[in-house]
Amino acid sequence: MEARKPLDVGNGVVAASFAPSGSWLSLAAFHARHGTVELTNLPRFDERLRGKPDAVRRYRSLMTEERFAFLVADVKREESASLAACHTADHTITQVWRLAAPGSLVLRFRGRLAPPNLLEITEISPLPPVRVETVLSAEGATLELAAPRLPAAARIAVAAPGAEVDSWRLEDDGATLALAWPDALELRVAVALAERLCDESPQTRSHAPAPASARASGRLWVHDTRLHVPARHRDALARIAGGAVEYVTGCTQLRAGPREACLLTDHRLLPLSWTRDAYYQALLLLTAGEPAQVQIVADHLRWLFGRCRRVGGVWQRSHLPNGEPKDWAFQADQQLYPVLELVDFRDAVGLWPDPPPGRGWGELVDAVWRALPITPEGLVHSEENPADDPALPYALSTQILLWYVTRRLARVGGELGLEEPALTGAAERTRSTVEELFAADVPVAPLWAYEIDGRGERRLYADANDLPTALAPAWGFCKPDDERWLGTMRFAFDEANPAYRPGPWGGLGSLHTPGTWPLGDIQQWVAGSLAGDEVGAERALDRLTSVASSDGLLPEAYDPETGAWTARHWFAWPAAAAGAFAIASLRG
Repeated sequence: MEARKPLDVGNGVVAASFAPSGSWLSLAAFHARHGTVELTNLPRFDERLRGKPDAVRRYRSLMTEERFAFLVADVKREESASLAACHTADHTITQVWRLAAPGSLVLRFRGRLAPPNLLEITEISPLPPVRVETVLSAEGATLELAAPRLPAAARIAVAAPGAEVDSWRLEDDGATLALAWPDALELRVAVALAERLCDESPQTRSHAPAPASARASGRLWVHDTRLHVPARHRDALARIAGGAVEYVTGCTQLRAGPREACLLTDHRLLPLSWTRDAYYQALLLLTAGEPAQVQIVADHLRWLFGRCRRVGGVWQRSHLPNGEPKDWAFQADQQLYPVLELVDFRDAVGLWPDPPPGRGWGELVDAVWRALPITPEGLVHSEENPADDPALPYALSTQILLWYVTRRLARVGGELGLEEPALTGAAERTRSTVEELFAADVPVAPLWAYEIDGRGERRLYADANDLPTALAPAWGFCKPDDERWLGTMRFAFDEANPAYRPGPWGGLGSLHTPGTWPLGDIQQWVAGSLAGDEVGAERALDRLTSVASSDGLLPEAYDPETGAWTARHWFAWPAAAAGAFAIASLRG
């Protein structure tokens, strides 16, 4: 299977990406001021091009290219070298090479310490560029890097017992280290990164292992939903699920403090947190159910409700790992996903996680609910839709999500001091209003509109980002044979939908980023399974499993003519969602 993307390794404190040859493309770590800091050799982005989608995509593609690696091993006899393993511990990732005798190599360092560029397609709140000097110093086989103004520090330590090792030689644009050996050699290259390497930062201290009682053994909605999985797709889906778990636990989970963890949308392109993306990663971990994975979800909930700065009581479009808002825009669904994640945890584990210090979950959830702009008719207003785009105020998928979260919360609200009858009544108002105001009759079929303004204007559209619409029958919002839900899903996968892309690899995408989206394939897999359309479900699985990388991860979009990846080599959400559904379905 094609690699399609670099190899990623991490431990929740640091995360690295490698070219197929083993060259180091990046190493990233948590940073209290900037969110994250990276050791990189990428050229600096031309800030005049910020907000221009084509320029952003071109720059993102550079992140996969070996010519921009910060550390390269130039082995004189390439056939004698093999990359054996990568190990992680605290701030450090250690790369192990097995080298046959005799031989020589030169390690070449070219790079700098810097915060990531955080380049978005729909840019609304860009951070000012940070330019600092990286100072190099060397002592023997150890190279030290310092950027005091960030602050940040890195160390490259080389261990090669039995080899002749020179000292690092500092040069105008980096440093080199020469090695030679007469016999077989194990070479270890350990690279560490942190704000201060001499101190143990709070976020790096190991949290107590999860007790056995924290295993997710309860009932989640995914456990009750068996999607159609033909035998020929079982191994590929298991690989996607396993790869997603490894990526989330190692790379997108980022320790932000004692018993706190951020869940990033990815560790490289956009090390930011959207509560929507993070929810499906948390769902994956709860569905996998191992105690350490469940503990990450508990730590993430404390980060969400404790560390995140929520002006006016609301989460913004995205947050830095330190909890500060990055993009200042209100998306209603992103207020709902944290509450759903909390209820999922309670239902899966059978108890509530420890709340942030000094607060109770009842108080915290009540504050979220009070901040929601819900109309008397039961609709919630939003500035942007789930594609991060300006929108009509009321999106269908967000109203379905509102109904579902309200119903789920009503079942356990008494434990939090919330009024169950009030929540149940609110949910029914939402559903009846959706059935009345979103109903549309078009030549394709009776369906629901994608968005409305509440005054008669509506938009007929379907987008790969809107998983709640496909999940509506699984959640209980409607029956699988509901004519408007069936019509809505048929429209989603029809060329009448502006987001649908025809072609041999055609499927549902988004106007946000052209192409077929794995999230759209997941929608077709879900909808086909629920509606009894096994042909449609298998067609979606054919695409989904074929475009997956060898590590199980999926892109944001791929070419509908060729299947080649076209957007985001790093993206946790689609693999996490597919992995959660696959684990539940494969358990039988």
